[in-house]
Amino acid sequence: MILLGLLLGACASVDVPPDRLDGPPADFALAVTVFGPEFDEADIADLPRPFRPARYIVEPNRELRASIGPGSDAETYPPLTRRLERRQMAQLWRLVRDAGLLDPSHPGLIDTTSTFRAPANRRVTTVYAAYGDTRRYLQLYTDRDDASGAAGIALADRLAELAWVRE
Repeated sequence: MILLGLLLGACASVDVPPDRLDGPPADFALAVTVFGPEFDEADIADLPRPFRPARYIVEPNRELRASIGPGSDAETYPPLTRRLERRQMAQLWRLVRDAGLLDPSHPGLIDTTSTFRAPANRRVTTVYAAYGDTRRYLQLYTDRDDASGAAGIALADRLAELAWVRE
């Protein structure tokens, strides 16, 4: 019995590549910040949902925090919006994983999102994704017509939808 416990403990410490995980690891966390060109507050409501300035945080306990509108940035710690269902957390995991955002050679990798400053007049979404010992910090230019930009748009839109942001 002791041998079985040691073997199971050893197996649990082996890192599994994210592409082999169908569901999110228990410690999966996500923070997404949507930056855009300067807008009047009245104009923001007219923007498509994934382009509205926002900060979304998904914690490992499935709590979603959201801040929408001007002033939402990487230093914003939004209020609790809701607790996600397990299937919603799994959908977010697959969205991040399948978009290649956990790839250690992703072209949008940056050193950190906390000090990132979006260039003027550009639409950018930053992503922090974490699980186990893995941390990814990315900048995704959502004004580009490429896979990276599309991933940023899809992720921001899904998080906005989960935060009950209307289209």
